[in-house]
Amino acid sequence: MCANETFIKNKIREVIIETALKEDKLISASGENKGLFDMPELAFVFEVGKQVAYRNEFIFNTNYFDWYTEYTFDKAGGPSDLIFEYWENEKKDIVKKIILEFKLVNRIETYLDDIEKLHRIRDKNVIKLFCGLKDCFEKDMHEKIVNENNKEITYFWGEQKIKGLNREEDSNRKINVSLIDEEFSFKTGSILGFKQKLHCLISLWEVS
Repeated sequence: MCANETFIKNKIREVIIETALKEDKLISASGENKGLFDMPELAFVFEVGKQVAYRNEFIFNTNYFDWYTEYTFDKAGGPSDLIFEYWENEKKDIVKKIILEFKLVNRIETYLDDIEKLHRIRDKNVIKLFCGLKDCFEKDMHEKIVNENNKEITYFWGEQKIKGLNREEDSNRKINVSLIDEEFSFKTGSILGFKQKLHCLISLWEVS
């Protein structure tokens, strides 16, 4: 039997954090003020995919596994960054998928675009995850945002605010996000144009 979904999501989160710390350490050793944010997003995505694939039997509890990067699924609106597939037997009776979108730095608006793309995927055998690796100063890391229902959610950070999660006109298709475990942050190098070192704030969200 395949591993339960909660276990899988938590292990993927652990791999993302571990990969971010490892790459940040390697990059910071290559030059002054260098860090994770000097790494291309697609390179980071591929490294996460490779590390999850290397441990696939432990994470998914099955030998039947495959993974892809930059793959278009279900006409959701362009290719998804990373997809894992796993199933229990050779017959492939039920193939479960985990679809991940990543944003490394980038603008807040692009985060919401990816969340909406995940939301458009309608398949009961798909787990949809969004991972943000946000650049921020320490004072901004845990700022709360109040959504349109006046519910506080620890969502995105910094001075820019997302006004709401629902830009679609169809009010019956609300976008729900739930944080996997908790946020994780570490100090990293600066981005070109900033003298002050930044924090990388990592969070993994399930989208429904």
